[in-house]
Amino acid sequence: MSRAARIALLLVAALAACGPHGPRRSLLVVTLDTTRADALSLYGTNDTPALARLGAEGVVFDDAHTLAEVAREAGWQTAAFVGAVVLDPAFGLEQGFERYDAPAAASDAAAASAEGHEGERPAREVVDGALAWLAARDRERPWFLWVHVFDAHTPYAPPPGFEGSTLRARYDGEVRSVDHELARLFDALRTEGTLDSTLVVVAGDHGEGFGEHGEDGHSVHCYETTLHVPLIVRAPFWQRFQPGMRSSELVGLVDLVPTACEALGWSAPAGMDGVSLWSTPVPGPRGLYFESYYGYLSFGWSPLAGWIDARGKYLHASQPRYFDPRADPGETRDLAGERAADVRRAQVALAELAEAPRLSTSAGRATDEQLASLRGLGYVSIGSGAPSSLPHPLEDTGLPAPESMGESYAQALHATELALHGEIDEAIRILRAVLEENPENPFVLDHLATCLVKRNQLAEAEAVLRRLLAIEHAVTPGGWFRLGRCLEAQGRTDEAIEALRAGLALDPARENQRQELVRMLRARGREDEAAEVERGAPQ
Repeated sequence: MSRAARIALLLVAALAACGPHGPRRSLLVVTLDTTRADALSLYGTNDTPALARLGAEGVVFDDAHTLAEVAREAGWQTAAFVGAVVLDPAFGLEQGFERYDAPAAASDAAAASAEGHEGERPAREVVDGALAWLAARDRERPWFLWVHVFDAHTPYAPPPGFEGSTLRARYDGEVRSVDHELARLFDALRTEGTLDSTLVVVAGDHGEGFGEHGEDGHSVHCYETTLHVPLIVRAPFWQRFQPGMRSSELVGLVDLVPTACEALGWSAPAGMDGVSLWSTPVPGPRGLYFESYYGYLSFGWSPLAGWIDARGKYLHASQPRYFDPRADPGETRDLAGERAADVRRAQVALAELAEAPRLSTSAGRATDEQLASLRGLGYVSIGSGAPSSLPHPLEDTGLPAPESMGESYAQALHATELALHGEIDEAIRILRAVLEENPENPFVLDHLATCLVKRNQLAEAEAVLRRLLAIEHAVTPGGWFRLGRCLEAQGRTDEAIEALRAGLALDPARENQRQELVRMLRARGREDEAAEVERGAPQ
């Protein structure tokens, strides 16, 4: 699940538990996917006038880091309009929304926008939907509206009038086009006179790297290019801040739920991690946790976790580092060797946090079509599986640090691009070389197996897939399915049947895999077993 999805899910669940007892104000939450702070004119040089105006009318938080069921029983009208299948209702995000509007998955590509890609749609369409809902709503009741725009995510393809000649210029163009569309939403609320009785929150879920520290995109590292996000709050009824103020308080997106509850006069649920920014300043000795297990799950690297506070920022991996982002915004000087006390204090904070109770998860299962859309958007590399338990943030896994794997990471991505363009043999050569350095790399094993199958080198592809499935957190229904197809192609249908059974046992909702298993069983004359599987019998 993406960070935007986790932010939204937390807002949904928490606001559902809030009990309204104050003024019946409305709430607009806008989440900006993949938007680093300096992509807005409030923080940098990119021209985003609508968000700049909103900031001038509200409060801009300069140090914000990486956060909706409003209870219908309380009388609120609720709606969500989202720009990508990463926020599909299948993941449980529609709970509590009377209207939840998401783009079509890959199987319904004909219904998707011609301007976008399968599984996503442009901000223009998202805002059109939100405006239509606002126009048709009951004007006597307060409302909660969530708008999520996905345009700034790769691939960068800004609409006419917002083009750019470089990768970063095209990204900035995407952000400007989002600002242009959001202006229509804000202006509509101004025109009808409801903006001043609405709490408006605009937040980025994460940023984007453009070569800084060897990272293009996001998820691999935890530098400020991806952690520092825009946060704007507009509320003319906010007494602690005057319009146009800038706050240097260290805040996180987790603070938005308690802040919204207090601002709207609701009782916030107990046990929340965040603090309300509404009536009192943020406590001085405050720190925020962050993490990226993406490298661990997908590439066989050490997990990356960290702690940031007023003194600095600690990054824990097999090569720990410590930075002072305020004095060194580019995070170029590692202070771990000379700030031992600060490193130790951050490690204690991480250890204490790891002992706190965790939220239980009950996310829905993605269909094969949804997974196809997610892969098309770059969100799923090897499948939908996840380990039952992740390593402790301070655990010594013995795996290579993400910082040391920049070259092999770049080579792996280059190999996948070569494969996409038909240069299979060169892709295989590069992937084999990467595996010599990093043998438990699920991403590389997965793509190498795919290339070997394309070259009909089935025995080696089988061996690679078995290596992949031997990595606990890389075991997925899709991995078993592909192994089954590989075994069948070698004439070993009975073994293939057992592989498909293993995959279906992990996720019985995979209908295409169920039908493949039925087909194989019937091909072997095992009609009774095929009928049981077709009826949905447990595997």
